[in-house]
Amino acid sequence: MKTPDAAGFLSEKINNIAEYQPNLEILPIRLDANESPFTLSDALRADFAGYIAGAEFNRYPDPLAGDIIAEYGAAYGVPAENLVCSNGSDEMISIICASFLSKGEKAVFLRPDFSMYEFYSSLAEVDVSVYQKPDGYSICFDSLEAQIKSVGARLVIFSNPCNPTGVMYPREQLLGFVRRVAELGAVCVVDEAYMDFARTDESLMKPELLLSEPNLIVLRTLSKLGLAGLRLGFAAANETLIRGIKKVKSPYNVNSASQAMGALALRRFDEFRKNAAKIREGTAALYSALLPFSDSLGFKVSESDANFVFLRFNNPAAPRKIHGELLKRGISVRLFAGLSALRITCGAEEENAALITAIKQISADMR
Repeated sequence: MKTPDAAGFLSEKINNIAEYQPNLEILPIRLDANESPFTLSDALRADFAGYIAGAEFNRYPDPLAGDIIAEYGAAYGVPAENLVCSNGSDEMISIICASFLSKGEKAVFLRPDFSMYEFYSSLAEVDVSVYQKPDGYSICFDSLEAQIKSVGARLVIFSNPCNPTGVMYPREQLLGFVRRVAELGAVCVVDEAYMDFARTDESLMKPELLLSEPNLIVLRTLSKLGLAGLRLGFAAANETLIRGIKKVKSPYNVNSASQAMGALALRRFDEFRKNAAKIREGTAALYSALLPFSDSLGFKVSESDANFVFLRFNNPAAPRKIHGELLKRGISVRLFAGLSALRITCGAEEENAALITAIKQISADMR
């Protein structure tokens, strides 16, 4: 009797999902994952060590993550009752897609944008309607609203500032859109993972807005600020939506160490604010340093409200070649082959300098 092929035991939806493949190659300069280039201070490391020495790892974590939510709320001026903590923003995206939508209901996602929105919706067997940004960068909110109405979508989600383009929309423009889609019966999820680096504060995570907007959920994370290894994400919304999320999340979804260390880090949040300001300055400097190569290498680049810059190339072969040349020099950046683009994270000052030196060499070789 022939042993069945293991692949036959996978469901159709798993077979049809495109696998997310993070870069596993460790290179001297990593500018591909939008991580912070700054390590933790000695004082915070000492705080972490003190926690480890007395931690009760035999006990389950706090299912409500009370301490870290209190600290996060204090850092950002948001009441604890308007917050819920998750195992990174990815888990929160998964929860929202799986629980706010039933099988066969429709959600609208944007391209280009963070690919995991569509990934988790596929797992939840949600019908996806894709809004293609007309020029690859900009959202026409009137046409997006029309699409939501046309397909009868129950949810729309997008990032602001946008990953991967770095484009950000002002608060008042977004609020008008949130209110109009509320009348259409759609939840609006705004992922603000990069708002800490924005040149102006256009965040919707304000107590008065969370109270007044019945359909608004704002996502935030500590990963980009320097705590990516702890996997801590947050959703902010009115109490009704927060209670709904708490109903469906796993009881102990955020482990004890991440909760405790995250709370300790937030008590020293000034360190992270200062680093965010340095990254903001570094990203602006990186944009200015790359701009002179736009003609010779054939790309367009705009100022960014995130911790990265996005290069869009005229020749689809160019970004792949430049990506390969940078790898040879020990530098990893993110290749978006389908968009003919590269996304370059702002690194430490010396890392950015090494990147520009490499770009200068590559530009000379490609003439």
